[in-house]
Amino acid sequence: MTKIQFTIENTKNLVTLSDIGNEYRLDVSSIDESVENIPSVNLSEVSHLHKDITIIDSILSGIGRNEDQDIYRRIIEPLFQLLGIKHRYLVTQNKNSVKEFAKSLDPSMERTIIFLSGDTSISEFVNDLPNAEQEATLNIIIIPCGTGNSLSLSLGADSTIKAVANILFGSKIPFNLYQATFPKGSNFLLQDMKTEIKEPLVFTTVLSWAFHASIVADSDTKELRKFGIERFKMAAMKNLEQEQNYKGSIMIDDTSVNGPFAYWLVTGATRFEPTFEILPHGDIGDDSLYMVAVSAKYGSELLDIMKEVYDSGRHIENEKVTYIKITKGQKIKLKLGADSKNRFCLDGSIILLPELECEITIESVGNLHKKWSLFLLS
Repeated sequence: MTKIQFTIENTKNLVTLSDIGNEYRLDVSSIDESVENIPSVNLSEVSHLHKDITIIDSILSGIGRNEDQDIYRRIIEPLFQLLGIKHRYLVTQNKNSVKEFAKSLDPSMERTIIFLSGDTSISEFVNDLPNAEQEATLNIIIIPCGTGNSLSLSLGADSTIKAVANILFGSKIPFNLYQATFPKGSNFLLQDMKTEIKEPLVFTTVLSWAFHASIVADSDTKELRKFGIERFKMAAMKNLEQEQNYKGSIMIDDTSVNGPFAYWLVTGATRFEPTFEILPHGDIGDDSLYMVAVSAKYGSELLDIMKEVYDSGRHIENEKVTYIKITKGQKIKLKLGADSKNRFCLDGSIILLPELECEITIESVGNLHKKWSLFLLS
């Protein structure tokens, strides 16, 4: 159970947000005097709630919605009504809804977007923002409704209720992005449908290859999605039945890191699951990336290292693990041979590279993208 309470300044209202028995609840009670150790919200001081506000509800994220777990209807809508916060509510209709909304944005004013979604929807949104003629500000608030919810976890919101409280009490930090340039002939792959990638993409959470990309790709089926976060473990065990041997070479500026690899990724996120601490030294507010690579000959070795990740990030002490910080200004170049396995994961989306010798270039670009200054609430 998660419960958060706060008072509304200049009123006698005590608000309680809770998640009890898989049911979201908002309760308002009356108090006659201030209550110790309970924060008070002064709406006039919450500047991002005085901007143009849109709530995007990606209703197919995670395992979907039911009446008791409808965070918008159960908590956010009545809370905003109580506080007099005006907003628009957008429910996704198809896989293009988020992209179409992003393309429609007018950059002439500061905006606040509240996502009820997983990480992939947010990645799609930032990639499809229109070019702004002059710098525009965009505040993004994440209410985790996906499967992994890495961004929200890395911001310290380990529950949906805590993330809702961040709408009122969170502080702004830069929303740093990372750019990946893929070779010509690369495609997004969605259930055997291909969409060509024509320009560099930014990612918000992770770009991965090898074992990590394989389990994300193999777990994204209608049959496995209903299992929520467990679907990743199911796909992982299936992949461990075969050799994890991915051929490639890495250059970080002038430093070489050669494969083959069993596991490879770059990320700025500290956690992919509540206890999967991939970057024990990471900071989502920093504009640096980390590369995590594993050389493991057998599936049992890789499984043991994955268990160390769950053990407070102890994997970084393992001699089979390469753990490197890449600062803004450095470039990573990953070269693949024609016989290399070519599936990649970018923030949950699967990318298929051409079956030939090719190269991917990766770098941090900070929080300015297409002249939009991006911020997160944490």
